[in-house]
Amino acid sequence: MPGSWRAAAAASCTLVAAVAASADTNLLRNGDFERPFAKVAEIADSWTPWGFDVPQAAERMSRDTANPHGGQACLRFARAGNGKAWAGVIVTSPFKNHLAPQQGSRYTLRFFARTDRPGPMQVLALSYRQLKPMEAGPQVANADFDLTTEWQECSLSFTAGLDFLIGDAPHIYFAFFPAVGPESLKLDKTLWLDDVSLTTEPAGPELAGLVDPASLDLAPVPLRMKPGPALELTVKVKKKLRPVAPTIGGSSISGLARWGGPFSAQGDYTLAPGAEQAVREMRLPLTRLYGLVDGEPFPTVETALDKAAWLLEKLEIPRDTSMIELEDVFANSKLPPADWGRAAAHSAKHGL
Repeated sequence: MPGSWRAAAAASCTLVAAVAASADTNLLRNGDFERPFAKVAEIADSWTPWGFDVPQAAERMSRDTANPHGGQACLRFARAGNGKAWAGVIVTSPFKNHLAPQQGSRYTLRFFARTDRPGPMQVLALSYRQLKPMEAGPQVANADFDLTTEWQECSLSFTAGLDFLIGDAPHIYFAFFPAVGPESLKLDKTLWLDDVSLTTEPAGPELAGLVDPASLDLAPVPLRMKPGPALELTVKVKKKLRPVAPTIGGSSISGLARWGGPFSAQGDYTLAPGAEQAVREMRLPLTRLYGLVDGEPFPTVETALDKAAWLLEKLEIPRDTSMIELEDVFANSKLPPADWGRAAAHSAKHGL
């Protein structure tokens, strides 16, 4: 999934019975789904499904006239439950229905949505640096919205030059995930969308912008590498160039059980003695553990922290120079501040 940093975007979702934005101000096409279509291919200039792994993919996205939010129709998307986040996503066409952002402009995506299974959905503002050939850009913004069986208005806002650099994300498109979370992804879930709009307004001179690295008058870091068919590396261990800070090296551990180690999905320790000793012998002074509460077998922030502390001690990695990140490994969601507060309080109480 494309992404580099988390955008400082604003998002909201409320129960309403309002009308859609004017077509004159909407930067997206076919957001009201009033144009009739029998097959998904007929609206490929504006919308398309991604990530399907079943033959009936196209049949799961249809125009629904039974209970639209506004006008005569809405979009119905019946996602098949299979546990995979990308196996069932609606996107605005990155090639024909994308946003070309302008510096200093603030954009707001609004849409109406409902579902047959109350719970969260997710919207991502994704990007491409270029389209031909395709080169993925950063994730511009993301938000989760708690839906019910009633129509709700949701919105997501972001600012060019403040939340992202236009040079990195010149082509922005939007992905709608009907289901969020490991349990929800396993279930069949239907999402209805209607009156999708994208509007813009000046961001205001009071907003400070990001610094574009390309604008800095700095020489690039010399990598001392030359193009060639192979990489040859020579390490002269007896030659000391200069003192090295003791906390300069380390490693990242992606979750406690996401990849089957160092804990299993049932919470059992899985590192073999040889692998465990190899980690000790690396003498890692600086280590990062992230995605601690992303579908882990440890149900609370407190139990995940306890397991992380136990792991660091077992592998003889200093706690004082280890960093902990609770959020999911793909940086697609934000934990409530209360969860971070619980984590800090638990760590302080138990000396973690």
